[in-house]
Order: sequence, then structure tokens, then C-alpha cells
Amino acid sequence: MVILSVENISKTVKDEPLFQDVTFGMQRGEKIGLVGPNGCGKSTFLRVLDGSTSTDSGTVAKARELSISVLEQQPRFQSGQKVEDFLLDGDHPSIHLLRTYHTLVEEGKAHTKASGNRLHQVMEQIEHMHAWDVQTRFASFLGELQGPSLDTPMEVLSGGMLKKVAIARVLAVDADLLLLDEPTNHLDIPTIQWLERYLASPAISVVLVTHDRYLLDHVCTGIMEFDRGYVYQHPGAYTQFLQRREERLSSLQAEQDRLKTVLRRELEWLSRGPKARTGKDSGRKNRIGIMQDSLTTEQPQMAGFTSLHRRMGKKILELENIGKTYGDTPVVLPFTHSFSKGERIGLIGPNGSGKTTLLEMIAGRIEPDQGIVDVGLNTAFGYYDQLDTPMDLGMTVLEHISEIAEEVTVAPGQTLSAARFLELFGFPVSFHRISIGLLSGGERRRLHLVGVLMQAPNFLLLDEPTN
Repeated sequence: MVILSVENISKTVKDEPLFQDVTFGMQRGEKIGLVGPNGCGKSTFLRVLDGSTSTDSGTVAKARELSISVLEQQPRFQSGQKVEDFLLDGDHPSIHLLRTYHTLVEEGKAHTKASGNRLHQVMEQIEHMHAWDVQTRFASFLGELQGPSLDTPMEVLSGGMLKKVAIARVLAVDADLLLLDEPTNHLDIPTIQWLERYLASPAISVVLVTHDRYLLDHVCTGIMEFDRGYVYQHPGAYTQFLQRREERLSSLQAEQDRLKTVLRRELEWLSRGPKARTGKDSGRKNRIGIMQDSLTTEQPQMAGFTSLHRRMGKKILELENIGKTYGDTPVVLPFTHSFSKGERIGLIGPNGSGKTTLLEMIAGRIEPDQGIVDVGLNTAFGYYDQLDTPMDLGMTVLEHISEIAEEVTVAPGQTLSAARFLELFGFPVSFHRISIGLLSGGERRRLHLVGVLMQAPNFLLLDEPTN
């Protein structure tokens, strides 16, 4: 059964086509993965499918009474909300009915006839949609995901716990189609494995955006590749997609090489004097122009740099018996470690086990309840945090980075301007005057990384750097 039919949809943002003339149909039980570089339009495509963003052209037709549940890339919640309140803040029709019901119950204390009639109507709709079960399923999914209790304030949750709560809300409504934007970000390995098993069920229909190749390979029945304004559809899982993509790129490269050879001969002809071109095909110049337009521009590659020129002292960082407790819960038990130059240490453990708390204590953002964090005199931290330092969305990309530093030293005696440094990390000049609010989630994360590296740190603290 076809649950979604998309015909010739196109969308342009920032004067660049994100995708154009996309047509596909989706059967119940299909699982489609959207892949492509940051900023290519994957999240926008999801918003088009759920109807929250309009297209420039084309149509999106949905099966009658199709129920859609959406997982955003970054969960949003109100200040002071608890986990149980977060459920009722969702956009799904079932949740909207429950929210209306609770509002009417409060209003019903005034015992007005109008509110009583409206309450009765809403209760009938809830019965029809089986929405009474949503709260029970929400609590059940939180238990399976080993998430927080319903009375936990949202503000104290780690990034992984926030994502668990958001996933539980998405799954609790038992929707016909799931639209998931980076569902494995922040999650620990057992939760990712649980999610893989759940999504692999034949009853689940899903369109997901992720850079998690294992999830794509274990779950997806089809891949849609976003590449420079075009969308290529590939049947099968991620491994099959990689093979077909390599074939497509090889064919494209062969055609580009052929065009360059022909174009070189044509340009030699064009460079001759007018007399030498007498009697030649009058349309030849037009064909040269068409061939020039057909040549593709290579995607810019991000470059690396080093801050090893920044001298470190003998003492880098000493942690002496540091610990942290929230309420009655010990998050980091007394811990001691002496860091050496060149060490690369990975922190592992389930969501909420204190990994971010440890980094925050090292970075000086929170104080340990006991112990000492002794930082070497020449140690300069660069903290790439999990949820990003807040950015002024009205500022341009270049303004944001220039505010951190006008230039950065990349080697002894060698400096780069903020603009040039942005180019090294995949932000061409055309992006420099774009407002941060227009960037995709992945592009903002990359901009945050550039801001951290502009400070030329010699000790990096990376919290979920691949999100």
C-alpha cells in the first residue's frame, strides 16, 4: 500500500537549489535513509514531507488519515518542564487532543455547559484515536530506553537522556510514518542497538536522516542521496548504495574527462582568428557554451591544521580526587588522573553516567564537590560541547568567527585570517555573509568547531564530536 507519493518537488534556499524535481512513492513498511553532506537539504526535505515547510513546486500526497510522527534533530522544551509535561508539548494529533483534554478539565472546574460539551466531544475523539494509550506507551518506552522518570526536570537531563525522552514521545503515538532527524545523536551504544531492532520491524515505515552508516545498513531498504541539488535513489541498504554511488561517480568522471578533451579542442578552434574560422559551423560557439556549463565543479575539501606550535609545559592537567553529586545521586565518584602530552582518551558509558559532567569540570564550567582540578600554566582548552554554545542567529558566519578572533596561528610564523580559516573547514566565501539562522544543524556544529579551533587550543575536549 502506497502511503506517500511525491511528484516533482523542488526547493531553493539561499538562492541555491537544495533539491529539484524529486519524484518517488513510499510503500508501507519501507525504510528510507537520506544521505548527503551538511546543508544539502535533508532536514528541509523531512519538513516538506510532514507539511511544515512548503515546496517551490510539485506535490506531496499522503494516504488518507496517514499519521506522521516527527523527531527533530535537537529536542526543544520549555523552561521548568518535567518529562511528563514534555509529552503533552508534541505536535501529533493524539497529543494535541490530550493537551486539549487537560485544558478543558481545568476549565471544567467552573462547571460551564459549553466546556462540558466540548470536553465530551474531545473524549470521544480520544477514544476514536486510541489516544488514552499514549501516556502509558510513553512511560513504557522510557522504561525500555532506560530513560529518566516522569517527574524529572528536562533542564537537568544530559543530551543522551533528552534524546531518549524525545524518541519515547515520537514512538508513543504509534504513528503510520516516522520522520527521524539524526535519531542516534547523543545515544549510548545499547540504546542505538535497541533503536535499530525497533525500526527494523516490518510494521515500521520510516524516513530518516543520519550519518550513522551502521543504522543505515541494518535498517534501510532504500537510500536517497542528496548531491549538489539532485537526489539519486538507490534500492537496498547502505552497502549497496556505496557500490552504486561509486559506479555513478565513475561514469560521471568518465563523461567529464571526455567533455574536457572535446572542450580543449573546441577552445583551440575558438582562439584562432576570424579568417581561420570561416565556413565553420555557426552553432559551434553555442555548443562550446553548453559543454562549459556541463562541467561540474569539484566539491571543496576540508583541510587540516595544527596548533602544536603552542608550547605545553611539563604539567598539563592533574585531577586529584574530583567528584560530583547532584542531589542524592553521585554522578562522578572520586577520580584521580595525571594527563601526559599526546594522550588521546575516550570516555565511554551509558547516557547520564557523568561523561559530560567530567568534561565540564575539566573545562571549569562547573565546580567539583570535592577534589582539585590543577591546570598547567600553558594548557589552553578547546571545548567542543555536546549542545553547542548559543549563537546569535542574526549574525553572519564571518561576523561570528571574527568576533572570536580576527586571525589564527596555524604554524610558527604563519597566520590565517578568519575568512581563510572558514574556507579551510568547508565554508566557501559564498557562505560568509549568510546568517547563522539559515545554516543547517550540521553546518552550525561545524561552525561551532571552527570557533573552538580559532582559539588555537592545545588540549581538546570533544563531547559527541561526530553528532
